Amino acid sequence: MTLHNGSRKCLIVIFILLLLSALLQGCESKRDRSKELISLGQGEFSEGEREDALKDFGQAAAADPSYDVYLEIGSFLAYNGMPKEGISYLEKATKLHSTSDAAGSMERSQVYRLIGDVYSKLGEIPDAEKAYSTAVSIYEDNAVAYNDWGYMYADLGIKLDEALRLTKRAVNLCPKEGAYLDSLGWVYYRKHDFRSAIRYLKQAVEIEPSQGEIRYHLGTCYEAAGFRKSAIVEYSKAVYLDKSCDAARRRLVALRSSSFR
Repeated sequence: MTLHNGSRKCLIVIFILLLLSALLQGCESKRDRSKELISLGQGEFSEGEREDALKDFGQAAAADPSYDVYLEIGSFLAYNGMPKEGISYLEKATKLHSTSDAAGSMERSQVYRLIGDVYSKLGEIPDAEKAYSTAVSIYEDNAVAYNDWGYMYADLGIKLDEALRLTKRAVNLCPKEGAYLDSLGWVYYRKHDFRSAIRYLKQAVEIEPSQGEIRYHLGTCYEAAGFRKSAIVEYSKAVYLDKSCDAARRRLVALRSSSFR
């Protein structure tokens, strides 16, 4: 039996569709397997079985070596006591995500910002600077990267002029973001400009009244400026809102003790 050209074309189309369907099912199967392995690894990690968890994470990435998988594993490890291993996965994620559009550039920029945060917590400042710089070069309106970069300097008490430029940039991009106003105020505190520090920290408190750390920062500035009563009020609120804010608790005890002398 001889097939007409039209019949041949139909058979070819059907074959291609069946092939595509099989490929899609295979991809879905790999994604599902990867998700299972990630979930298994996270459970093992929480039970202290880190070696088994790392093996499962590795198998998950091998099953589905995608941006989302590397990002999920990298973020998990970075924030759960294995920062170096986390960075390794995050760096692989940066190489997979396309920067052909604004959304892709922004996401890739945020991964570099996350890498910068991890290096900052490790105290590896040059590597953190490189990651933050890469983040804002990819997406110049990455307010989180400007903020975290500037706050890192302020927290260390270094490069304060650069810290001021960076945190101002973050605030200009997001003027109603309490965390960014807090960072800017903290930079001014480090520069001993207490009036400006109090101004921005009060704005931050108005936006984020339940954030104990911001209250602690404002209390610190009030104390440095000589406003003891206001400092006690803010330290008290900081301790009430954040039971782990030991610095505020120590300053509160010190100020209250000194008032009875």
